[in-house]
Amino acid sequence: MARSVFDIFGDGRNVDPFRLTILGFASIEHRLNEALAEAFDGELPDELRRSNFRARVALARALSLMPDDFRGPLGRVKKLRDDFAHGKLDDLGSSEAAGLFAAIKELAPDVETHIPAIRGNSRRSSSRRC
Repeated sequence: MARSVFDIFGDGRNVDPFRLTILGFASIEHRLNEALAEAFDGELPDELRRSNFRARVALARALSLMPDDFRGPLGRVKKLRDDFAHGKLDDLGSSEAAGLFAAIKELAPDVETHIPAIRGNSRRSSSRRC
């Protein structure tokens, strides 16, 4: 049985692409900060916390905390987040959705086994707004 994004995330507010993008990126950024904090004995220095995302990704890569292959998809997710946050995008169109899905697959190749309905239902679920 195919499920919609609403069925998967369970909250009408989470069907909104803007909200999902901002919250999803915040989750990625939080995990990155956690990994970097571990490299600094559990506490991320304020200067590093305030540095831009690209610099933190580069540092994580230099410290071998993530594979180099993650830089590209993380950059594309960051751009999508920025486009939403700065009003360049109002909704997630099919080309943006396809790009986001491709980036997520690079970061988590088995995403379809965990949430198989997202790819197949992207058109139907995007029209379901609350």
